[in-house]
Amino acid sequence: MLSAVFVLGFVAIYFLARLPFLSDPLYCEEGIFAAIVVNQPPNPDYLLVARIDGQEHYQRSAHPAPLYETMKLAAKLWPPVGPQSVHDDTLATPRLRFFFCLFQLVAWLGVGLLALLVTRASGVVVQIATIVIVAAAAASPIAVVTSTELQVDGSVGALMVGVMAAATCLAARRVLPVLVTCATLFVAAAVLGLGKQEWSLALVAALGLWFPALFALRKWTGRTIRLHVVAAAVILVGLLLGNLLSYMYDPENWLGGIGVMRRIAGRATIATGAGTSRWLEVTAERLNDLATIFALGVCLLILLARHIKTVEPYALLGLFLAGGLFGGYFISSWASYPRYFAPSLLAVALALLAVLPANPDRVAQRVLLATAMVLVLHSAVFIADRIGSTPRQVHLPESVSRECVPLLQAGDVWNKPDIDFVARSLGPEGAKAHLARYGKTLCE
Repeated sequence: MLSAVFVLGFVAIYFLARLPFLSDPLYCEEGIFAAIVVNQPPNPDYLLVARIDGQEHYQRSAHPAPLYETMKLAAKLWPPVGPQSVHDDTLATPRLRFFFCLFQLVAWLGVGLLALLVTRASGVVVQIATIVIVAAAAASPIAVVTSTELQVDGSVGALMVGVMAAATCLAARRVLPVLVTCATLFVAAAVLGLGKQEWSLALVAALGLWFPALFALRKWTGRTIRLHVVAAAVILVGLLLGNLLSYMYDPENWLGGIGVMRRIAGRATIATGAGTSRWLEVTAERLNDLATIFALGVCLLILLARHIKTVEPYALLGLFLAGGLFGGYFISSWASYPRYFAPSLLAVALALLAVLPANPDRVAQRVLLATAMVLVLHSAVFIADRIGSTPRQVHLPESVSRECVPLLQAGDVWNKPDIDFVARSLGPEGAKAHLARYGKTLCE
């Protein structure tokens, strides 16, 4: 009965927090992802980059194909937009945003149910505080914005990372038998391996930190770590399998993802000369979005410090995974988009549940209550501020010469078959190069 009430209440809070965002016009690349789920472009060309003489042009994504195939499969199971409403933005846009919300709903509902499970013997205060923390995190600026966006990281990405983080949490709480735990970790790692390569690298880095931590715990507490070493090997094999399957299905896009990651790492990090000043600027822009992760992280570290001798080794793996996912993007000066941090938000929340002791002391209880109040206030202010704001206005050209093709946002014209365009995401030079192949020029 309690679980049913919780699910109903959680789902209600989840969608009420997102209601003001569902009608926002699609922006820039969001039109590309709308075309993926509605038009179902075949592999390997997923991204809508132009419409020339009424013919749509798609190109490779330079990211692993399973990300897009998962979106397409979900849309086949539950079509977000029908043929009668696809060209009406007042109908298509809210339905598409609602559809993309469902990915994080599944992930956050899973986190909430885990919170209910792990705190069942911890007392009413701890259980309520933990559930409020999860609900407030699910309604936080970063969660709301990234779940209503039509993008990879906040939808399929959050779900893939959430599966791996949930598996480590279940292992830490000893919910499942040993063999089932190993099988769960294997499958979860394989799922993560189907996603972006930087998520795989974060898990590899987490395993690299986990090994010395395991031996330190053995020396400090006298615990046996043999099963954990086996689990690490199982995770690594699963991760390699996921990446291998992704590569075999679409090698070009998989290798393209490696190229994108290397290019960003080489040009847009705090370590590069020009990157430092840019990083400070980007970090200032995204502080409000990252406040939820910081609050959860502080709570997590305090709990860990107070119960370090009794912490489960798998909880440390979850902590290292969350830190790798967050840190890898935090040092980047690529952009201030919050979507890159959606997976790490879920990972931090699940790491907190993994670290949470069965019987927190009074200080730990106060930390949980304080964290819950901070997150509720932060989410409430964000949603209240959004209710009073004006959505972006879309301005399309009234008439365009057939002699040239305009540079427009895909989000504005993805469902306008009578308007030729080249996507702004290509940039002016990329747009000119694409149009030149078809004997067209870019409108000035």
